[in-house]
Amino acid sequence: MKYPKRDKYSYWHNKVPVTDKYEALGLLAGQNSSTRPIHLNKHDEHGWEVVYPWFRDGDSGGCASGDDFFQVDQALVQSFIDEHLVEPFVEKGWGWSRPDPRTLVITQSAREDVRRYEREMQARAITVLTPGVHTDLTGQAVSNGWGRESWRTGALHFDFKSPTGQICRVYPEENRLVYPYE
Repeated sequence: MKYPKRDKYSYWHNKVPVTDKYEALGLLAGQNSSTRPIHLNKHDEHGWEVVYPWFRDGDSGGCASGDDFFQVDQALVQSFIDEHLVEPFVEKGWGWSRPDPRTLVITQSAREDVRRYEREMQARAITVLTPGVHTDLTGQAVSNGWGRESWRTGALHFDFKSPTGQICRVYPEENRLVYPYE
């Protein structure tokens, strides 16, 4: 997949800016392998962008690290600031700390709101399944994972394993079912 160029040395990891509230908050609330948090960064040319730092450990000094960049709608970021869903990252040093207004991280209450929304969407996804076809006869669904359509962004989906062993993908925000999913 070819991503649009961000600058001379980097690319965006999404083709269009994220415009959905829970998609953007889910991106900010994600887990990463770096000691730096996932954050919104105020860039002079692009405005606000999501920076997703990563680290990969390697044998015999073969470690690698970097940042992945995601476009985000500027009005959406302003609404996050107005609703106090993000706060300045506090830079800490030996005997001092200071907030950085150009680097915003997700608040704990917004993180909990994202997790609540994901649980609600999973419950909605289960209601789309047909007992005996996509689940066992009692209606018990077998979860096979969940995620977003394009790595960290895109439509939210939940995968379930049917009694015949096929995968059933449900997009609860769109109330759409794909069976069998390949």
